[in-house]
Formats: sequence, C-alpha cells, structure tokens
Amino acid sequence: MKRWFTPVYWSAAVPLVALVLWSAMGSPDRAFFLAVMLLPGVLFFKYFAGDISFKDRRQGILHTVYFVAAVMLIEYLGIFFVYFNVEYPYTDTPPGIVMNPLFIWLLLGALLSIEWLLKSRLMAGREPERQKFITFISDRRRLTLELDTILYIESRDDVVTIATADGARHPTRMKISQWETSLDDRFVRIHRSFIVSRLHITRTDAHAVWLGNVQIEVSRKYREKLATI
Repeated sequence: MKRWFTPVYWSAAVPLVALVLWSAMGSPDRAFFLAVMLLPGVLFFKYFAGDISFKDRRQGILHTVYFVAAVMLIEYLGIFFVYFNVEYPYTDTPPGIVMNPLFIWLLLGALLSIEWLLKSRLMAGREPERQKFITFISDRRRLTLELDTILYIESRDDVVTIATADGARHPTRMKISQWETSLDDRFVRIHRSFIVSRLHITRTDAHAVWLGNVQIEVSRKYREKLATI
C-alpha cells in the first residue's frame, strides 16, 4: 500500500486540479493540460522543502526565499507553456486566477496537506517495511547477507569488514560512510571505525559496547548515541 500511495494519489490529484481550473480555462482538455504542467512545481516543493536548514537563521531565510522563487518560476513556466502552446488561439491573456501567486500557493498547500492527512490515516499503526537483505561486493563476487545476522562493520585501512553472528568476516571496498547511509536504525555508528547492530548489543557502558564476547570501544564523538541504544 505504501509503495503505491504516492503515484496513485498524484494521479488522482491531477484530474481534481483540472476540475478546479475548468471554469477558468473553458475546456476540460486545456484544464487537464494545465493541471499536469502545475504538477512539477508541487512535487519540487514536496521533495526539496525538507532540505532547508535553519541552523544558520540568516542562511535559512535566504534559502527559503530562493526556494519559494524557484517554485514560482517552475509554476509560471508551466502556465506560460500551456498558454503559448494551447491557449493562445482561444484567448489573448492567461486566466487571471492561474496567474495569481496566492491561488498557486493555496492549491499547492491544499494538495500537500491532503496527501499528508491521507497518508497519516492510511499508514497509522503500521510498522515501516524493513529491508531484510543487503547486497555488496566481497572478494570480487556479489554477496547477499541478511541484515539481522550482521554483528558489526569495521573499517581498517582501506578495507571494511562485515562480521556476522556465525563468525564469518567478509571484506569489501565499500566505505564505512557509505555503509552508514545504507543501513537503517537497527545499526548505530559508535566509532570512526565501527558500526554495530543494536540487535546484538548485550551490554553497554560509557566507553564500550559488548556484542556477546566482543567488546568495541565507543569514541567520545559518538557517546551521545549510547543513550539511544
């Protein structure tokens, strides 16, 4: 359900927007075309708004201004494309309502709010899907491991080693930083050279974690993460 929600929702959203624009455009075909051309700006906002950071307040405000300008530019380019390629033979000017930035932002906000509301209702109480396996290159061959069998990941010199619960060790050239971004919250980085599985941690203190009989030091930089283990 989660996998198909986004494409299904936005496929339904386009005809709904077309219905809103129909009275202004005078034709369902032209209204549908305009609704499709407005979609890139909405999706641009949806997928990139979260990248704005306000750790530096001035930079955050500046990036927000740039972001809003970029969204409006995408929307107006879509409107003008429809006007000059479809509407021009029928009218001398674009409909005033679709040129109104307040209307555009109202439409954008309505679509995103409805999506969030539907998703929160439909997905309520459901556990997120967990990746079960991971595939990587070890000793020049493709290897697939079950994530829950991994004890820890160790980086030493240019080689990263994957240690598993059965005692096996699999070398790979994939950097530990790449492993950190590829793994979910079942794993936590506790040292510049170590990522460990939360599932296999049997004991912790301020300076180390134990995975059964294996003791791994926790560096000062990552000690705050121990509170989440």
